[in-house]
Amino acid sequence: MLAFAAAAVMGTAVVVGWAPALYAARGAVGPRLREATGRSRTEGRRFLRLRGALVAAQVAVTVALLSSAALLALGLARMEAFRPGFAARNALAFDVTLPSRPFPPRRAAAFFTRLSRRLRRLPGVTAAGAVTLDGYAGSTAVLRAGGRRLSRPGSVAVAATTPGYFAALGVGLRGRDFTRADSAAAPPVAIVNRAFARRFFPRRKSPLGQTITPGVGGGAPRMIVGVAGDIRFNFSRSQLAPAAPEIYLPETQVQPNPIGLDEMSYYLRTPDPPMSLVRTARRVLAAMDPNVPLAGGTSLRRQLRASSARADFEAIGAGSFAALALLLTAVGLYGVVAFSVARRRREMGIRLALGARRGQLLRRVLGESLRLSASGAVLGFAGGWLAQRWLASAIFGLPPARWLAPLAAVAGILIVALMAAWFPARRAAAADPSETLRAE
Repeated sequence: MLAFAAAAVMGTAVVVGWAPALYAARGAVGPRLREATGRSRTEGRRFLRLRGALVAAQVAVTVALLSSAALLALGLARMEAFRPGFAARNALAFDVTLPSRPFPPRRAAAFFTRLSRRLRRLPGVTAAGAVTLDGYAGSTAVLRAGGRRLSRPGSVAVAATTPGYFAALGVGLRGRDFTRADSAAAPPVAIVNRAFARRFFPRRKSPLGQTITPGVGGGAPRMIVGVAGDIRFNFSRSQLAPAAPEIYLPETQVQPNPIGLDEMSYYLRTPDPPMSLVRTARRVLAAMDPNVPLAGGTSLRRQLRASSARADFEAIGAGSFAALALLLTAVGLYGVVAFSVARRRREMGIRLALGARRGQLLRRVLGESLRLSASGAVLGFAGGWLAQRWLASAIFGLPPARWLAPLAAVAGILIVALMAAWFPARRAAAADPSETLRAE
């Protein structure tokens, strides 16, 4: 990487210096001397136009980058206000995956049930529970209530949980949680989330006590015994979108095993630092079966932050590139304006000697800088708008593109252009015309 960076720097120096080197090497000496004394600037103006075009392109790229960075920063700010629906503080998260051969469906459900009971008995654990890996079963449900179709296949996610799952996450629950009494021989039950209740029971005060028939978990009619809060684990699922309807089934009543009960995510709630329970949980799992690994083992807060890492990286990266581009644009504008003023010292001295006001020269130089930046700002405005639209469609959860960010970027770049031109313009306007003419 260091060798590549060094090669890129040297290659840039060669490419940038190629055109001036050719210009300086060709032609007779006389025109070069006349140009140096200010008597001939035809070819010098060509390079001024080239520099102006490069600065305009730089301005356009900067405006586009600033617009994109503003959109990503707005999306990041909205993610900071994200409410996942659970209490991430003081909770430990880890995954347990059972090998398929030694653990047929019935044995897998019994293994997870015993593991949950042992984890709940650990010192310092106030609640423990598990859900099918990633919180989603990966299968769908066809629902019926009283013979009436409630949803199309594929519209509702189904997850299997152990008792204590909602308490471990700190999720509000209306009704009751699953208990040890919800065995395979007990009447089938289910818990739904609030999004499910809003969608399928809009006219009822509560879906508690209603009967639904999921298409998985045995296909038997189930009574809704609880309504849980909406849970969203991952930023990539867009915290701005409405929560999806979900059904939770007790893991003891999911037979046969259609929704992947060989993988479950466990959550332990404790008043102590969550990471202090990792070793204890590993010992409990090893005592039950040394061939079953504990994967993960991190705090739920850290897991939640990791889900937003991509958005953080994109916003910080775009902001850093935009700030660097803004700095380079300011330096480029300053260099071009300072070079132009230095080449016109004789002209400005003559204007001052003939009665021109210093304020007029100042406004003239600042106007040239603004004109140089305006063309690039127009192109950058269009590029920023297109970049915003692409980002909003490519990155899930970002707000839609707006005109305000490109306009603010254009205003900011014009202010930077004025500041970059102010110092050479002020220096030219403050020069003594007699000294300037004598120097020439």
